[in-house]
Amino acid sequence: MLESDEEYRPVPGDWIVDRIRDLREDLRARDRRFDDLKPWRLLNPEPVYADVQRGDFDQAVRRICDKYGLAEERIVLHWVAKIGQDRVAAHVRCEQFGRVEITIRDLYREDPLGFGTVIAHEIGHAYLSDMDIPNGGGWAEEATTDLVTFVKGLGKLTVNGVDHLRGSERAGSRCYGYLNREANVFAYARTARDYHVPSREMRASLNPAVLSYLNTLEGGQREPPGCLFGRLLSWVRRPRRAADLDLTVDDEGNIVERRPPV
Repeated sequence: MLESDEEYRPVPGDWIVDRIRDLREDLRARDRRFDDLKPWRLLNPEPVYADVQRGDFDQAVRRICDKYGLAEERIVLHWVAKIGQDRVAAHVRCEQFGRVEITIRDLYREDPLGFGTVIAHEIGHAYLSDMDIPNGGGWAEEATTDLVTFVKGLGKLTVNGVDHLRGSERAGSRCYGYLNREANVFAYARTARDYHVPSREMRASLNPAVLSYLNTLEGGQREPPGCLFGRLLSWVRRPRRAADLDLTVDDEGNIVERRPPV
């Protein structure tokens, strides 16, 4: 898993919407426990973060595995100081229904939010491998692994990897995974909408950067002109909840409301 993507890569909203839908339908057909594990009940990330703060990484992994429906005994963590390229946070080696070895950088011992984001993604590889769904090797497959965290109800762990823009940073920087910052928040809001998650539950335990993005989507406080989100949305009707909006990402990577063809 990457810590950030230095190259700004806009993600078409239609691709995210279609991939979330297809992935959910595919998993329902392949995973007999999909609905039994109630993916619409989003995993509360706070206990995971508390486990990491106590140094109980096994318990943190167990909570994530339980949501995926994987046996935690399969997971082995290898802590290392560095992994090849500096931008790589972790990587995984797994056998279908077998051992899952995750190599993760030492710095995540002291970073509960980062640990949750990274481990949810890496275990997502193992889950998709069990389901015989391609999940590595190319951008689309890696992005699918980001998306499966939302589809399986672990989206708060993933979206909390989104950080604030600083100064003249591009969208897509300072964000874990293979989807850029806008696409991550959009995927989270879209999945919450599809699962009919109440607004209060959708917003609970999210970091301030994510809440700021959701506030923008919901017609809340606007950023000053010239900032990335200053031109994001201009609503002509009363504000509505992000979970109720039909959202997409335009060709420039901005989240916008889908408009009917003229």
